[in-house]
Amino acid sequence: MNITYILRITHRDGTHLPRDYREAQRAWAEFRTAASPSGFDLYARVELIEFNAEEQQEYPLAELTFPI
Repeated sequence: MNITYILRITHRDGTHLPRDYREAQRAWAEFRTAASPSGFDLYARVELIEFNAEEQQEYPLAELTFPI
């Protein structure tokens, strides 16, 4: 199975910063870092997605939307 983990970070100005990871543990660690209280001033939304390349399908794993 060809799985990639995508961390999508949406900044408060609307720009997106996607990052791809092959290892789930690393992707989750980066998600926790971005979703920490220090991200409150920088980010509007943080998403972690599992992408299955064989199926061409995304599966949401976690999402955090910071209040405005």
